[in-house]
Amino acid sequence: MRRVTLRWNLSSLRGSKEISNILKIVESIEVLSHLSVTSNGVLQLAEIRMKEGKTLEDISEISWLEVIEVLEKEDDSVVVSLWCTHPFAKSAIELSNIQVYPPYGIDSVRGMEIRMSGLSDSVRRFVSTLRVVLPPDKISVNSIRDSERNGWTDG
Repeated sequence: MRRVTLRWNLSSLRGSKEISNILKIVESIEVLSHLSVTSNGVLQLAEIRMKEGKTLEDISEISWLEVIEVLEKEDDSVVVSLWCTHPFAKSAIELSNIQVYPPYGIDSVRGMEIRMSGLSDSVRRFVSTLRVVLPPDKISVNSIRDSERNGWTDG
């Protein structure tokens, strides 16, 4: 088993049209949990910080994102249920030996970070695909060892 953290610097994300479109609308999106996972997509609990002058309706104009419900509003952020049908999300769903787990997200200053765990071969294949489509700037891989009490390593 492997635990992997993938990170992209902001400069690397600018090459992706889809991600650049998100960053024109939001300061950040942090996925806090997965409310539902189906073969069609993922219903996410997400905290969103909008760019000035942008609205949640702007997010729903992105073909693979839809704001389902506003759950909480604060001065600078909103918590929503967000339906995601992005090909990355759908491919992670289809790989039964990989778990993408929150919190993860994208930020207009820090870039993007995603965490996952799964069987070594499955994680390796998925990361290999990502290296072709949107190469991460940093990949941290840790083994999950049976002998450890909590099942995770920090190494």
